[in-house]
Amino acid sequence: MLDGIDLAAVFARSPDLIAIHTSDGVILASNDASEALLGQGPEGLRGQSLFELVHSEDVARVREHFAAGEERQFVYRIRRHEAGYVWFETNVVHDGNRVYTYSRDVSARAAVELLKTHGGSDEVVNVCAWTGRIRHQGEWLSADRYLQERLGVQVSHGIAEDVAQDLMLGYEQRRALE
Repeated sequence: MLDGIDLAAVFARSPDLIAIHTSDGVILASNDASEALLGQGPEGLRGQSLFELVHSEDVARVREHFAAGEERQFVYRIRRHEAGYVWFETNVVHDGNRVYTYSRDVSARAAVELLKTHGGSDEVVNVCAWTGRIRHQGEWLSADRYLQERLGVQVSHGIAEDVAQDLMLGYEQRRALE
């Protein structure tokens, strides 16, 4: 408790993902926002390496920021539990042998930046602060659908090789039980 403020309640109710890591990136604890943002709760993240969740093209840059030993903010892609990636903006704070991260989904902002880069448009894009959906022609669209309808960009999330192997292993085990 800090001057009447219940910090545990703030941690639990934050819409941003707050996580505590070892200095080499292993997730020790996170708040419940992980469920909404990444599709798995704190128990599912505990013990995983942050770097195994980061998109392969972003891992080296995230490792560099993470290991810098100073407070930093950066943007990268992180894998959702079921499938696909979301764009995260993360603040990293070092405290001895612990690293604290504060992350939010900025996928809609990344889509708008892509639109500006590839669409050459200066139009104002309305993005919902709660859901990250983009308003287009009177409808709230996911960033993927918006990019497809506005730019004709096909977004492919794919499946990571390790996830595909796990799925196949589970399928083979179910077949063996039949």
